[in-house]
Amino acid sequence: VRDEYPYKRLIYAPFERVRDNTEKTLGHYGWTVAKESDQALFEVERRKTADGVLQTLMFTEVRQTSFFIGTTYTRLNTFLRVLPDGATEIEMRYLGISSVMFKKFYDYRNDKAMKRILDTIEARVK
Repeated sequence: VRDEYPYKRLIYAPFERVRDNTEKTLGHYGWTVAKESDQALFEVERRKTADGVLQTLMFTEVRQTSFFIGTTYTRLNTFLRVLPDGATEIEMRYLGISSVMFKKFYDYRNDKAMKRILDTIEARVK
């Protein structure tokens, strides 16, 4: 998912606790983590981090919702990384593709859903 409109939140908690609760929260809201990888493999323009810095990139399965005249496909990528001050940064990127007849519409924003997910992760971690 492109870096069009990332949603970010800092949480001052251990990385593994944030990672575990992020995956549980995504599952709670119907997102299945399909794959987890080091974000440096996919984010070429980002500077490389020092060895030992914890970071991960979670890819979700594509969710499909059918409507009378079309279909919407959505995907969510979640980046987790530890910052120098010890905080864990969560960055979420949303992509929605609506296919209606012979047209496709791309949407990189879903403020309400992303706020709800980030608020739930923060509440579970604390």
